[in-house]
Amino acid sequence: MQPTIFSNREVEKSKCYEIKPNRRMLKTISDVLLIIGLAVMTVTGVGLYFAPSGRVARATDWTWLGLDKHTLGDVHAYFGFTMIAIALIHLSLNWRPLKSLLKTLNISDILKLTIVILIVLGGAVAYLWGWLGW
Repeated sequence: MQPTIFSNREVEKSKCYEIKPNRRMLKTISDVLLIIGLAVMTVTGVGLYFAPSGRVARATDWTWLGLDKHTLGDVHAYFGFTMIAIALIHLSLNWRPLKSLLKTLNISDILKLTIVILIVLGGAVAYLWGWLGW
């Protein structure tokens, strides 16, 4: 038997069938993961908001959807860190459309956006300041 010899064209055709994740699929996956993360963060955040203090929660075996307060806090934190990583991936995948959008904004829109970002950051700093006891 003679060995099979492939032409360059046949080799190129075979490469067409390789599975490669394209940008659109990665964007869709990151969007879905962010929505799932938002849902989990919302549910665990509501549970932590209504949770009694640590001593009372332990004494009464308090649970929210089958999770005790400590586990609820862990799930909330892990999903929060994971969402930050996915949001950075999402931002990098959508960087060009974001830049294009920002170029079309006029000065008043940029000023409004800056004020909103400063208010959110100020609120986060004030919250952390109180939470950390500085």
